[in-house]
Amino acid sequence: MRPAVTELAEAGEKGSVLILDSQAILAGFAGEWTLIKEVAELALADCPKRLEEIEKAIANGEAKALQQRAHQLRGTVCLFHTAILTEVLKRLETSGREGDLRGVEEELPLLKTEIERFSKALRAWITTSSTQERTA
Repeated sequence: MRPAVTELAEAGEKGSVLILDSQAILAGFAGEWTLIKEVAELALADCPKRLEEIEKAIANGEAKALQQRAHQLRGTVCLFHTAILTEVLKRLETSGREGDLRGVEEELPLLKTEIERFSKALRAWITTSSTQERTA
C-alpha cells in the first residue's frame, strides 16, 4: 500500500494529481453552493485541530485516539475528493484500529504536506468559485 501513496504524493508534487475534483464535489453536494461553502469553511477550521489531535495520539501511543481522529478527518476531507490526503488518513486509521503504531510517525510529514495542499486548494477553489457564482 505504501508505494501507491508515495507514487500519488510524488505525482502530486509534480502537479499531475488533482488536489480537489470540483466536478465530483459539485455532484456530491448536488450543486448546492451555499452548503459546499459552509462545509468547506468547517473543514478548513477542523483540519489544524484534527492534525494536532493526531500528532498527540501518535506521540502518546494512543491507538484508539489515532483511529478516531484519523477517521473523523478522513470523513471531512473525503467530501472534497482529495485522494492523497484521504489515503494517508485511511492508513493512519487502519493502524490505530489494529493497534499497530509502528511507522505512523513516518506518515506525519506527508499528512502535514497534504493538509496544507488541501487547505490551499480548497481556499482557492472556494474563492474562485464564489467569485464566478456572483458574476454568473
